[in-house]
Amino acid sequence: MSLSLRNVEKAFYSLLAIGFLFTSCLKKSELAPEEVKTYVTILHLAPSAPSAEVYINNIRETNSMPPGGYFSYYAPTNPGLLDIRFKKAQSDSLIAAAPIEYYDSLRFATIILHDNPLSPGNAQITRINDDFSGIDANKASCRFLNMSPDSVDVDFYIENDKVTSGRKNADVQNEDFYGLFQKYEPGSYKIKAKVAGSDSLIADISAQLNPANAYTIYLHGVSKGTGFNALKLIVLRAAF
Repeated sequence: MSLSLRNVEKAFYSLLAIGFLFTSCLKKSELAPEEVKTYVTILHLAPSAPSAEVYINNIRETNSMPPGGYFSYYAPTNPGLLDIRFKKAQSDSLIAAAPIEYYDSLRFATIILHDNPLSPGNAQITRINDDFSGIDANKASCRFLNMSPDSVDVDFYIENDKVTSGRKNADVQNEDFYGLFQKYEPGSYKIKAKVAGSDSLIADISAQLNPANAYTIYLHGVSKGTGFNALKLIVLRAAF
């Protein structure tokens, strides 16, 4: 028995409806997109401050971090307004609070607790918005920070090439340019911090700078510091 054209049309559209419902169920249950995050890394670079715990929106996110401690990677967290605070470890005593600011999805930020250059003995927080869009597959990307509260102005060198000069303590808080990554030839180098305008060495470190990687190179500690607060250069590779 043959079907009429009208019956064929009805059957066709019924199959389309069933297929649509089935596909919709798959999209809702199996193909739901992953939740997007914002990414932050934390550095405790305040020699005058005690060991600290980091709270984000009143939730403790870290164990105790001593001065000199840092995240070895960018940690994912929910985007939006973030209230970031450093509190004395195992205490509710506030060390410093960052301004409550918006952290966008799929963006990266470095949060640094450091000594306040204008108020010795007190700590403050600086946020650096990290831009990796210019990372070059054939170059090493580096930025240099002076985070030593009692250092003089500093010149940074890769081997004997001066790459940035006259760097003051925590100048990145007022100069966004210092938070940007600059491109250098990859290789194995001696990196040096010298008293600005002289050949007097403050600290040095050997480092392998690889292509397609980003490095934050910073001077940390104080001149008579020991342990975590010893004056030294740190090379921190960005990891995700």
